[in-house]
Amino acid sequence: MALQAILGNLESELRRLFDSVEQLRVAIGDAPPDDSALVDRLDDQVLDLLGALQECRESARRSRRAVEPAFDFNQVRHELTAAQHALQTVARDYGEIASYRRLKDLEREASGRGRDWRVWAAAVLQTIEDCQDPVQRVSSALAACWQELAEHAGISLGAVGELRKPRRKKGS
Repeated sequence: MALQAILGNLESELRRLFDSVEQLRVAIGDAPPDDSALVDRLDDQVLDLLGALQECRESARRSRRAVEPAFDFNQVRHELTAAQHALQTVARDYGEIASYRRLKDLEREASGRGRDWRVWAAAVLQTIEDCQDPVQRVSSALAACWQELAEHAGISLGAVGELRKPRRKKGS
């Protein structure tokens, strides 16, 4: 697959993940009216996650733009590296949100606050789970970008190597 198409796929997967995390932000914001440090902490973590995702999306967009009309290998590499760093932050932040400890804290707090909180917590837990597949899809899409870029570099280097290969004499 062409690098441009693979980078486009990365952008699509990042958009899907961003939308899923945005749904999580909305679900958290729908908490029943009551002060909760846990809700505040989750909201802050999701905002951090959205910020890292936005950085990743911008880097992916810039890397795709560096492919055409004139291919700039170093710019694509630089932007994919920035996207990789942002995605590592996304994975860390999501891992903390979806951690066993955090999910148990959410269930425990909701169980002590009544039906509205239990319904809300169930919706938030489902939305957290719904983010798992998009996180994995983005990771796979970014890996495919790196693979395609490496293959592109290998083809370019291979073409240069072909020019420099010593020719064998006939009969050798």
